[in-house]
Amino acid sequence: MANDFTRLGFLAAGTDVSPIVPALEAIWQDSAGKGLADFNFRSVTGKFNQLVYNYPIRIPERFSLVIRSLLTQEGICFTLKPDFKFLEVAYPYVAKRLLTDPNPALRERLIQ
Repeated sequence: MANDFTRLGFLAAGTDVSPIVPALEAIWQDSAGKGLADFNFRSVTGKFNQLVYNYPIRIPERFSLVIRSLLTQEGICFTLKPDFKFLEVAYPYVAKRLLTDPNPALRERLIQ
C-alpha cells in the first residue's frame, strides 16, 4: 500500500516508505478480520489524517474531494439512521462495477 501511495501521488517519487509501512498497518489493524458491516470509514480517515501530519504525505485534490464526499454521505446516513452501514449498501454496486466495467485496469485491480 505504501508503494501505491507513491504511484497515486500521495508520496513523492523516491520517498523512503519503510517508516510508513508500520503506520499504515496500524491504521488497518482494527479493520482486519471485521465484516463490511463493522467498517467505520470516519475512524479510518481520522487515523489517516494523523499519518498525513507525521509523514510527507499529500492528498491529491481528486482524492480529497472523494474522501470528503464519502465522509459527508456517511455522516448523513448516520444522522438519519445510526445503525446504517454505508459500505454494506455500497459494496454490491462497487463489486458489480469492478466485475462488469469494460476498462481492463479495473479488472486488473480486482484481481490484485
